[in-house]
Amino acid sequence: MRTVFSGRSALTNLRSRFSSSGRRNIASTAALLMSLAASAETLTVEDAVKRALENSPQSLAARERQQAAEDQTRAVRGQFLPALSVADNYDHYNGPFSVSIATGAPTLTVRDQNTNTFVAQAKQPLMGLVKISQDYMAADANAEANKAGTEAANKQITEAVETTYLRLFEAKAAREVAKSSQEQLDEQLEVSKARVKAGAMTNADVLRVQVARANIQQQELQASVQESAARTQLLTLMAMPLDADVQFSEPVALEAEAEKPIPELKDATNEAVARRDDLHQQVRLLDSADATARARLAALLPDVDLVGVYQHIDGQKLAQVDSYYVGTHASWAFWLWGSQWYAHRSAVHQANAARLMTGDADRQVRGEVSGRLDQLRAATSAIDVAKTALASAEEAYRVTSELVKAGSGTTTDLLDSQSALTQSKLNLVRSKYQQAQARVQLRRAMGG
Repeated sequence: MRTVFSGRSALTNLRSRFSSSGRRNIASTAALLMSLAASAETLTVEDAVKRALENSPQSLAARERQQAAEDQTRAVRGQFLPALSVADNYDHYNGPFSVSIATGAPTLTVRDQNTNTFVAQAKQPLMGLVKISQDYMAADANAEANKAGTEAANKQITEAVETTYLRLFEAKAAREVAKSSQEQLDEQLEVSKARVKAGAMTNADVLRVQVARANIQQQELQASVQESAARTQLLTLMAMPLDADVQFSEPVALEAEAEKPIPELKDATNEAVARRDDLHQQVRLLDSADATARARLAALLPDVDLVGVYQHIDGQKLAQVDSYYVGTHASWAFWLWGSQWYAHRSAVHQANAARLMTGDADRQVRGEVSGRLDQLRAATSAIDVAKTALASAEEAYRVTSELVKAGSGTTTDLLDSQSALTQSKLNLVRSKYQQAQARVQLRRAMGG
């Protein structure tokens, strides 16, 4: 069974060792803890993003679609060049074919029983180059769209990893706040029990402290559940086993990035329109649809090809053994019951739909940037409010503690001030990490 190192589990194991035998060697226990810590891999947020991009099925699938589109472009590009083909026909007849020019004259074998015809042909499209050029433009634009789609998918994965990483440490910080408050209540509980024995308090006061302590334990449990959920989601994004023995380091870079000045709406919107990969993808899809519509229209034109042929014939006496010729070949399927025309009309409708989607994508990008900016401003303002509230709560708790020690304050007043202090700390933690998450989301909305 694999052991995952954590501060709490290590402390529990350490206590059990001392309780089972006081003669345990402290050095060996410390060495065990160090080996457990060393066995766990530590990842930074950059490491997590890199692994997610390398292993995520969404990222891998996007790269495969990009490669497929690029190969399709190469396939269409090859149609500009002459098509070279060879054919060889071997025929076995029931017998040779002979003719006689006059009665009594010797017979002449025109065709042997076995014949062989070898043909080598080069065919260069002429009129068809119009359609091929439009097909190539469509394929090239589609390849560019897939490339932009890959970049957009990678940035979405990056955003998901970074925001989940921040939620993980937000839950860790909330758990530490709850743990600190629980330690304060433990001290208050011991003091309350001592005062009950001295007759200065009643059992009701002790019960109120115990209820407050239970509430804090519940908050710590909720934070632990949120931490576990964030860790599971983070490992899933990296396509790693959910029981992987890894630790995560503090996201210092993301926390520092959150302190950067907030850009103006106009600047942020212009940057987003210029850099957003999904918007660029939609524009290139429109280009591809327009080119496809033109290619379907060009398909209505006649086919005119330049042809060069070399032919070698064995077994036929009257045929030239080696021959070659150069010429043109023209064909025109002028009536196909409207199939080619309606194929063109279908492509036009697809291009019109892509044009509408491009305009809508531009509006959505602008709206998303505006919304992300509002969230970042709100989160930044919430930090200032939370800091002010925390300073007031700390002072209120200090004054109330002094009043209780002096005998002029009640346990209820102390518990209320302690609860307000805990909530203020939690609000500040949430505000800081929400600001960092809002900054990450704004960066992605602006195309970063």
